[in-house]
Amino acid sequence: MREQINKVKKFGQFLNENINKEFTVGTCYEYNYLNNEIQKDIDIQFKKNNLEDDEDPDMDYPFYEQPLFDGDPDHYVYCYKYINEKEIMEIYPEVHIIGGQNSQYIDNTLIPNIKKNGLKNPPIGHEGNHRALAYLKMKKPMPYLEIIKK
Repeated sequence: MREQINKVKKFGQFLNENINKEFTVGTCYEYNYLNNEIQKDIDIQFKKNNLEDDEDPDMDYPFYEQPLFDGDPDHYVYCYKYINEKEIMEIYPEVHIIGGQNSQYIDNTLIPNIKKNGLKNPPIGHEGNHRALAYLKMKKPMPYLEIIKK
């Protein structure tokens, strides 16, 4: 785990900024430190609850057939870093499908909101498809919380 945390710190050092003063690049956070919105994104990936009500029940969610992570969210740390375009595509391969279905929302609402107000919560694990697509379209590295087992 220590090696993974050091990689996070090294990659994030060139972008030393905070999101709403809650996160610092290269810092790993315990589950209980994170706000309710982020905890919901984590819980979905541990199968602690179902997809959010606003998710399309007819859409194929292959990631959610089984839990993505074993055990309990408290057995992991959540390390803040930035990821580049290649990493975004590896983590979120479905962004192009989402982009075709929601391009107006991404272009007219999400991107202007991020530019004006910043990002309220960074994507975490495989949650955050719309935010990932917004950063791809803006051609910027994306703030991200990497899930690492303790």
